[in-house]
Amino acid sequence: MVKLSSGKNWLKSSDLKTGDKLGIINEGEWTESSKFTYDDGSPVKQFVIRVSLHDEQRDITLNKVSRTNLADGWGDETAKWVGKVANVEKVKVMVGGKMLDSVVLHATGGTEPVSEPAEDFSTAGEEENVPF
Repeated sequence: MVKLSSGKNWLKSSDLKTGDKLGIINEGEWTESSKFTYDDGSPVKQFVIRVSLHDEQRDITLNKVSRTNLADGWGDETAKWVGKVANVEKVKVMVGGKMLDSVVLHATGGTEPVSEPAEDFSTAGEEENVPF
């Protein structure tokens, strides 16, 4: 039997931009890559976790830098990451002689995506006659 799809809804670096917020949905799991192998032919182990982006749930493979950043911020027990929000940073990395986009996740202190506060341009509380 040929398996054409893994049934995963993959989140790619092209779907993200620096500053995006990803909600952690599950504790993730180590899986064998169907795409990459070690020199001896055995499949590469990759850590896949489900996240939410703009109310859509997707799967993403966490690179070592992202795993380390999240563990440093939230602890190394991934079940405790569920419900937390990670910040996205896109970076360029050298892969096979080419510069490619990669995603690095950073732990935040919050559990809800944070929106930037609106700038306050009101004049409430200011003097009516400003001398200038």
